[in-house]
Amino acid sequence: MTGKVLEIGPGFGDPLKYVNKKQVTSYIAMEPNKFMHEHLVANARDSGFFVQYDLGTCPMAQMATDIAEDVAKPLLTVVNGTLDGEIPEYVLKNAPYDYIASSLVLCSVTDIEANIENIDFLLAPGGKFVFIEHVRHGDHDPQVEAYDISTWRTIQDWLTPVWSVIAGNCHLDRETGKALDQFGNWESIQYKTTKGGLEFFDKFAPLIYGVATKARK
Repeated sequence: MTGKVLEIGPGFGDPLKYVNKKQVTSYIAMEPNKFMHEHLVANARDSGFFVQYDLGTCPMAQMATDIAEDVAKPLLTVVNGTLDGEIPEYVLKNAPYDYIASSLVLCSVTDIEANIENIDFLLAPGGKFVFIEHVRHGDHDPQVEAYDISTWRTIQDWLTPVWSVIAGNCHLDRETGKALDQFGNWESIQYKTTKGGLEFFDKFAPLIYGVATKARK
C-alpha cells in the first residue's frame, strides 16, 4: 500500500509490521473497540509509526499522542468509529484515500451495502480497496461436492444467529463476495477464495481475499 491509507477495523494492528513505511504518507486506523486501542498503539509504535489519537472520537487520549521527533516516520492516527453510519469527521476531512483495507470486518457491520458505498466515496479515483473476508459457502472450490456445500451452508445459517451475539455481530452466512461483485462503481475487482475441503475452518468460514479498484472519472 502507498500514499494515504485508511484501515477499517485493524484490531490489535499486528499486520502493521508488514506495511512499507517509506511508501505510506499517512495511515488512519479506524477501530471501534476502544479496548483494542492500547495494543494497537503499541504495535504501531513497534512497527515504526508515530501515533496520535483523534480527539474528536477519543477525547480521553490527550496524553497518548507522540511528539514527532523523526519526520521520516509516517503518522498513524487512531480513530474510534465505523462506516456504518455517519463517517467520522477526521476520516472524512482526510479523504480521499489511495488505499482502504479491511480484514474480517464486513462480516460484522450492520449494513454491508452502506459500508461499500462509503468505501467507494472515500477512495480516490483509481484507489484500491484491499480486503480479506470470510463468506458464506459458494461454488468456489471444485474439490467440494455440491452436497457438501449445501451442508456447510446449512450449518452457517443455523449458527449465525447465536454466533453473531457472542462474536460482535459476526455473520458466518454473509455473502460479502457477491455484495462486492454487485457494486457498480469498480473499475475492476479480483479476488480468490481459500481451498475448502482441507481444513475445518475452510469449510466453516471460507475466506476471500483480493482488490477492488475504484472507477476513474
